[in-house]
Amino acid sequence: MAGLIGAFKRDPRLTLALIIHTLGRNFRLKLFEFGFRSKVWCSTICSIRKNGYAVIPGYLKPEEVSFLQAVCDKSAEEIDGLRGDAYFIAEAPGSLRLRHMENRHPEMDYFRRHIKIAALSICLHGRLHWPSVQYSATYDGRDNPDFVPGRADKPFGGACHVDQWHHQLKAVFLLDDVYLENGPLMVYPGTWRPQWDGFDVYRLKKWNKTHNSQPPTALSHLRDDNFPPEFREKLERTTAVPITGKAGDLILFDTRTLHFAKKIETGRRRLLWFYF
Repeated sequence: MAGLIGAFKRDPRLTLALIIHTLGRNFRLKLFEFGFRSKVWCSTICSIRKNGYAVIPGYLKPEEVSFLQAVCDKSAEEIDGLRGDAYFIAEAPGSLRLRHMENRHPEMDYFRRHIKIAALSICLHGRLHWPSVQYSATYDGRDNPDFVPGRADKPFGGACHVDQWHHQLKAVFLLDDVYLENGPLMVYPGTWRPQWDGFDVYRLKKWNKTHNSQPPTALSHLRDDNFPPEFREKLERTTAVPITGKAGDLILFDTRTLHFAKKIETGRRRLLWFYF
């Protein structure tokens, strides 16, 4: 309660927006859950509503996985033409991200426009928005392709964070089997709820989304993943859940749930992300 009162004093409009957005999320998800007879989708929606994430095993057929692997591998082999353009590519030792894949590969539209996933996105965020597609590949440095040198000791998204101040959906297709040693997505269940002790991070996220200028002095010391020490100490007393699975599995999660990418120990991890 003290955290909520403190947040209201610092920014009453954002505090109310967080509360209203969260109530709307839960109400829409509950309605959506009642609309399905499928046990799989009812269970999926319930898990997202309560925990902030869900996994649907075998969502893609093996031939669809093979098709997407081939498209992504070919795109990655041709990255020389993209280097230097941050809109389309991000690189780090052992790591590669190819952004806005839908702009270069129209065949991605078939996978972007799954109606049930789009409807789930509406439930979380309150509006229809077709996703941007991003391919990510992470390697342990032992058997990398030539165009991704090094070892991913600091993976993209390796610090605990939320993506936005509001609820938003990410859908992730696993293109490889992902086990604990492959550096899976790690999620703190239930942290989609407003974390009042980390309220200033939400404030910074909102500022960065709506302004093109430097944040005010009260927020200038923060980064997007820079939660205060007392919040981090509380978080360390809880346990993050690894999201593992087989190639073709689908991960769905509310990106305001606290999450991070675990450091890869061995092998590779290839994922196709749909940002709604």
